[in-house]
Amino acid sequence: AQAAEGNGGPLKVAILEIGAGGNVTTVRSTSESCLDGFLRAGADARLIRVNPDMPAGDGAKYALKEEGQTYTVDDLLELPVLSIMGRGLETLRQIDAAMPSEMSAL
Repeated sequence: AQAAEGNGGPLKVAILEIGAGGNVTTVRSTSESCLDGFLRAGADARLIRVNPDMPAGDGAKYALKEEGQTYTVDDLLELPVLSIMGRGLETLRQIDAAMPSEMSAL
């Protein structure tokens, strides 16, 4: 993360976790642990968690701070965990459709 600073800013990292629900807590905790490590190293890192039932961050560190508070899209995009309530393949197709054509992989 620090090496990238000489190239115009911090390293940008996206951790994409798809379908890791309550039965695969080791995947969820590993994703959040990796996110912690990248953030501590100075990276601009986000965990994108796609799950139809449990898309939110697990630890208090990554939970929304105030229950019932209204958040704007910009507020949510600033959080380190981007929660997407959806199914894996369907969500990947929607993400792909929203990306510029030169970045599309599907």
